[in-house]
Amino acid sequence: MGESKDKWLFEWEKPCVPLFPSSFVSCYIIHKKNFLTPVTTLLTGIGHSVTMFYEAGSLAKCEKYILNSILTNKNFIQEYDRFINKQINNMYAYGEKILKDPKPEYFEGFFNTYQGTSTPVAVIRDFNRIGIRECTNWLSKKIKDKEERNNAFSILVGTHKKSFAQKEQEEFKKLLKYAIEKERELFSRKDPEDILHQMDGKLKSKIGSYLEKYQWFPCGYENEDAWNELYVIKQLKEAMLQPEKTFKKIKRSENYQKNIKKKREELLSKLNPPKDMKKIFDVLSAFTYYKDHIRENLNRYHFMTRPYLEKVSKSIGLKGLECTELLPWDVTKLIKEKKKFKGKLLGESNYALLSIRDKVIVKKGKEAVNLHEYAISCERKKEDKVEGIGTSPGKVRGRVKLIFRPRHYYGEKDVVLIAPMTNPDLIPAMRNAVAIVTNEGGVTCHAAIVSRELGIPCIVGTKYATKVFKNDELVEVDANKGFIRKIK
Repeated sequence: MGESKDKWLFEWEKPCVPLFPSSFVSCYIIHKKNFLTPVTTLLTGIGHSVTMFYEAGSLAKCEKYILNSILTNKNFIQEYDRFINKQINNMYAYGEKILKDPKPEYFEGFFNTYQGTSTPVAVIRDFNRIGIRECTNWLSKKIKDKEERNNAFSILVGTHKKSFAQKEQEEFKKLLKYAIEKERELFSRKDPEDILHQMDGKLKSKIGSYLEKYQWFPCGYENEDAWNELYVIKQLKEAMLQPEKTFKKIKRSENYQKNIKKKREELLSKLNPPKDMKKIFDVLSAFTYYKDHIRENLNRYHFMTRPYLEKVSKSIGLKGLECTELLPWDVTKLIKEKKKFKGKLLGESNYALLSIRDKVIVKKGKEAVNLHEYAISCERKKEDKVEGIGTSPGKVRGRVKLIFRPRHYYGEKDVVLIAPMTNPDLIPAMRNAVAIVTNEGGVTCHAAIVSRELGIPCIVGTKYATKVFKNDELVEVDANKGFIRKIK
């Protein structure tokens, strides 16, 4: 299987249940009609932290295939757009079906439609590397100053379309204004529980309308809790302590969106890239939007289908969302054979999924740990200083706050947030940070999009920042030059 000879490239790491990330491994088995070529992948689940690796040789072939498709197909973005919308529509149509008639035997169809919507994300991630390389090489010939070059790159891959985090903030802004104008006395109470029980029908209705639109917001790959009334009250109460600062952040985000299109057009006109290079910039910009758009819909779907997954869990002798702690084909087999699950949930053990050509090989226990350790060893680690991709310009100093899960955040402000990757469930922490650094990601990732909207420095793709830096260490983040370093 090549465990000892493959050169593995780190792709991402985050806490998540086995069910959802297994869709990314499976993407390369159904590649022929989905803009992909075969890529050998390794997904390891070690201690509830899931890591994705690509085998270097097969990934390079896939990158070149995608690049060639982009450069030779003048309608690539339009075709990709149709492909995405078709997958999303199929997913929601199936979701409506299983909620109306929640038969466990529909589970295989549920996973297949979910996987279809995950596949476009794989295309984006695979192209990110080669797209960044091509653009960086070309820009380095046009702009000699590294800081100016990174700023230009950030503008050229930006999008003027609103992210779902920004749309949520616009709704929160309306709610905050109402609370300040009409409910200031109520929010002066110390205990959010008191506010919850004492609020009148109008405030309750407004919070209810907000939740109807965004209750699903944090529901990602680890079955995160949906937002509720108490959560919204806590956020309003905190924002009301410094309303000017909150409104300023929202305004900054709105201004970024208004200005980015004009800035991008002016820069393209000034640099005048050749046809192929402009196409790459255009696709990276489009992918910035699509990555966010797909994630928005996947989170909605995670929340929407929870009642169905609870039915599936019950049918195989589990409770709640425990069926997501298994691999999809194991759940399907239990349902078809009408058996109850016995043993240890996969999410509670060490496991690895090795995807080669047309099959997925499952390893458990020590074998899985060995695969993971070998893959990690392919990446060299540096001390005191880590380099990555600067996706939002700026240079700051601050204290480190490591966050692996939302529960690791206790409301700290003005910190350098370092995480394996960011997701919507980390939005409250991101909005209170002075800079964001992640192990994984490219110019289209969640951290890149949100940090640009917030106007704070961001470095992604460091591979191991969470392993180099510790909580409360003083660091300097220079996103203009793409590094973070300890300050002695």
